[in-house]
Amino acid sequence: GRCAVADDFPKLRDALCEADGIILSSPAYGPGMSARMKNLVDRLGQFAFLSSLLGGKYVVAVATAGSFGAKRIASTLAAGIRDSLFRRGYVSGTLAVHLRGRHVSDMPGVLARARALGGRMARDIRSGRRYPLQNLLGRLPNALLLRPMIRKAIVENREQMRGVYEQL
Repeated sequence: GRCAVADDFPKLRDALCEADGIILSSPAYGPGMSARMKNLVDRLGQFAFLSSLLGGKYVVAVATAGSFGAKRIASTLAAGIRDSLFRRGYVSGTLAVHLRGRHVSDMPGVLARARALGGRMARDIRSGRRYPLQNLLGRLPNALLLRPMIRKAIVENREQMRGVYEQL
C-alpha cells in the first residue's frame, strides 16, 4: 500500500535503499532517541523489518547525550538495520558521546573517532565485509523459528501484504 501522509518520505526511503552505507545519528532525550529519528524509524517500520528493505546495508550509529543514554540509543539505531528479518545489515560501528555540558566541536578525540568510524564503514563497503558473528545469538532463533513462520504468513496473506510479498 501507500503511506497516507503526502510528503517527501518516499524520496528519503528511496535514497536509503540506494545507499551502500547509512549513518544514523540522534541526540538522546531522556531514555529515547529524538522525535525526528523516532519518526523515521516508525515510518520505515514493520515494512522495512518484514521486507528487509535495508538488508545488506552498512550502518554507523552515533548518539549524543547530556549525561546518559547515548550508548543505548546508538545500539538501538544500529540494531534496526542489523536485525532485519530476511536479510540483515552490517554494523561497522557505533559511537556514544556523553557531552556533559560541552559541545562536540570542542572534543577532538570524539571527532577523530567519528572520522575513523566513517573510514571503517567505507572500507567495509569496499571489501564487502560481512561480520559473520554479529548478533549471532539473535539471528539463530530468527532463522530457525521466526523467519519460516512469518514467511508462511506473508505467502498466505500475499494479497493483503502485497508490498512485503513482492520483496520476498
